[in-house]
Amino acid sequence: MVKHPLDTDKLKDFDLLEFPVTFALKVIMTSEADNKKNIEDLNKILKKTAVTLQEPWTFTESRNGNYISYTGVVLVKTKSQMYILYGELSTHPNVKYAL
Repeated sequence: MVKHPLDTDKLKDFDLLEFPVTFALKVIMTSEADNKKNIEDLNKILKKTAVTLQEPWTFTESRNGNYISYTGVVLVKTKSQMYILYGELSTHPNVKYAL
């Protein structure tokens, strides 16, 4: 059995949502890649998981420049799609946190 990369206790929070749901997805990534590359990677994950970006990504760099916080408004249609989205985000090497 393959261990799921997500914390299963946190996944229980998805049970409280009514789908479809639109929300601001916040993803904190390392600044190893530039903004263009990070946003391309985030868009590839959205496309792969069939999640729709409703509003363009905005970003803020950390004070020391080590991390970049990206926020995009997304539409997620099902709980399964939400699991898959967070699973894909958790496997990206530059993603440190997603909420």
